[in-house]
Amino acid sequence: LDDAIADLTWLRDNARKELTPNSAYTRVLLAQALERAGRTADARAAYAAFLDFWKAADQDLPVVVAAKAALARLGT
Repeated sequence: LDDAIADLTWLRDNARKELTPNSAYTRVLLAQALERAGRTADARAAYAAFLDFWKAADQDLPVVVAAKAALARLGT
């Protein structure tokens, strides 16, 4: 899990910064990995960053709904 977190962090930090499905998905995968690793504060921050990054997205997209639910579950 630590390797996945490191790789996803690298992808997030080194990928193109524009809004693309891959750049957004990398952010949500990082949040999920952090949550699974028990790094709650980091996971909350990653979910919030994902939602901020994709703030113009359709709010009914399943990945957006799931991220909001995860953020609420982790406490904001």
